[in-house]
Amino acid sequence: MNRVLTRVGKFFPAIFVFCLALPLWFAPVALALDISGSVSGNQFGAGNLSTGTVSNPINISGGTVNLQSGGNVVDTGGGQNKIYGGAAWYGNVSTSSVFVTGGTAPSTIYGGFVTGSGDVTGNSVTVTSGTTNNLYGGSTVSGIATNNEVQISGGTVSAFEVYGGVGLSTGQGTGNKVIITGGSVTAIAIAGGASTSSTVSGNSVTISGGTIGDYTLIAGGVIIGSSGSAVNNTVTISGAPVFGTGVTFYGGLYANGSLSTDFFTGNTLQKNSIVSIFSAANFENVNFGYSGDAGIGSLDLTPTGASSSTLVKLDTGAYDVAFGGVLTGAGGI
Repeated sequence: MNRVLTRVGKFFPAIFVFCLALPLWFAPVALALDISGSVSGNQFGAGNLSTGTVSNPINISGGTVNLQSGGNVVDTGGGQNKIYGGAAWYGNVSTSSVFVTGGTAPSTIYGGFVTGSGDVTGNSVTVTSGTTNNLYGGSTVSGIATNNEVQISGGTVSAFEVYGGVGLSTGQGTGNKVIITGGSVTAIAIAGGASTSSTVSGNSVTISGGTIGDYTLIAGGVIIGSSGSAVNNTVTISGAPVFGTGVTFYGGLYANGSLSTDFFTGNTLQKNSIVSIFSAANFENVNFGYSGDAGIGSLDLTPTGASSSTLVKLDTGAYDVAFGGVLTGAGGI
């Protein structure tokens, strides 16, 4: 027996060394974290902000955090009260989620987050109740954000930003979504995808219910740095959402002034409801899925960053749509 124990004891360090040397694709086991009372500091479903290194990136997959009724994340100083479904320093984070069914999250929530280099793919934040702040389906400091999502069907969101996916540095944002079917959302900006200096394309915002606060900027894609473009993004309006004063819609948006790059080409406003909106800009395509008034107070025809000869394309299909708003800008229809 003693001999067996000795051999096992010698074998365990070998296992440990082997685990440290596991290849990039290995993902640590992710467990669900349920928050139903008061907790302190950052909360993680899987990984953390120091997981992985430059020489040994570690991929995180399937982390889950559930913020429930009575849950509250307390700041321990320096804004250390964020929630991460999955997080890494170096490595990819995928299919990680945060579900908010109650409670209070006074800071930021990320479905997936990478502090350094790595991609975020297929992560999500879902809010059905409770009180939250900034929401990001997936965000990476130096990587690509793809197919991340924020869904809001209830609760109160009071935020600076609600973004489906964010690729900072040179990272792209592609195929990310924000879907709002209910609840109350007050934010500076809501966007499907965002980047600081690259291309955001194929992202979408869909709003079919809930209340959007005054002067919110809603964009299919947004550039928040000094360069980049936002093309082939979609904003869809359906049902009976309530839009506050001055809510403005953009196919592509540059948040810091103006750029000469393309914020127009392929961007689509799909309006399936007679609900009125204040203004719309940077949409090459404006489609209607109903008969009645267009319900657009002001439509800017300027083809921002595209050829000056590019026209806005209005498609009413088989519907009878009357446009009673104002046409502005240097472009045409």
